[in-house]
Amino acid sequence: MSELNQRTHFIAIMHDFKHTLVQGYPFNAEEIPEEDQSFLQQLNDILVKAEAADPEHIFLGQYWVSRLYSNYPGFAPYFNRDALWYLGGDALHWLSDEEIDHYQQLTDNEMLH
Repeated sequence: MSELNQRTHFIAIMHDFKHTLVQGYPFNAEEIPEEDQSFLQQLNDILVKAEAADPEHIFLGQYWVSRLYSNYPGFAPYFNRDALWYLGGDALHWLSDEEIDHYQQLTDNEMLH
């Protein structure tokens, strides 16, 4: 998959996840606490930077994923694993060894074609 297609796929994943996120507590509350508002704002910032092809979206995404898994573990099962592979770096800590092997095989096969 080309870099553009990977980024486009990532953006779609993040938009889908944002839709899921805002349907659950605390993000669906009438008054969202400041920390939770900050989390949503970071997600918006990642999307804007990704859509603009700003490489900073990768680093912001890695940090954001750590916040997701640490502070909102109830939402983690709904987060698409493809996004973790796309972000790489610290985000890979949330993938199992088997998942990493699987994604690496997919990447290697794409390079051969």
